[in-house]
Amino acid sequence: ESFGAHLSHFFGNNPIMIKTGTTLDEVWGLPTRDNIVRANTSCYPCFKSNGCKSMECISKIEINDVFNKLRVVI
Repeated sequence: ESFGAHLSHFFGNNPIMIKTGTTLDEVWGLPTRDNIVRANTSCYPCFKSNGCKSMECISKIEINDVFNKLRVVI
């Protein structure tokens, strides 16, 4: 859900976004790409509206990937 990120940005914050393969930067663009957590997969970008069966673009993201991004941003 991108509502939280858009709302956060509206109030002057720079949210960290966890993005799937179906969320293209050109469409769901934010002012910076420095705060994006995305798995490195060979199937990005995904043009399937509901993703694929394996959803590696999400399942490959580890909690430490998010924590590391938080450490960089903070």
